[in-house]
Amino acid sequence: MCSGTVANRNKSWFTEHSDKMKSTKTHLYWCMKNCTGNADDLRVMIMNISRHYQCRDTYWIESFNHQLLTYLSKRVHFGDDTFVIRMNLAVLDWNENVQRAATSHRVYLNARRPDRQAPSHVLRPKTFNFVEHI
Repeated sequence: MCSGTVANRNKSWFTEHSDKMKSTKTHLYWCMKNCTGNADDLRVMIMNISRHYQCRDTYWIESFNHQLLTYLSKRVHFGDDTFVIRMNLAVLDWNENVQRAATSHRVYLNARRPDRQAPSHVLRPKTFNFVEHI
């Protein structure tokens, strides 16, 4: 579903979950166990995985908050006008760079948890084209 076979390369259902292969597999086994043999229930349970991860995955929120902290440090008090300007710059930067394409993938290994080997994306460098349009 998230990576697929070699024959179905680039045709996966949920490409946005390609970094969650192990948990997607666990979800599929859970669906098969709890569908009570009903094919329609199984189909609905499998299709709910995307909504499940949207509710559960805090990546986007944490990433945006990190972007805000780049422009709006908690240690500095900004006046109202400066705060609004910096907030707008953070939003422009976020919108331009939020879904940068990956140049490659690498796997981080953890000696304590060898079963938790998830690929990590190596992203293209950030662009700052929004500055020219201000």
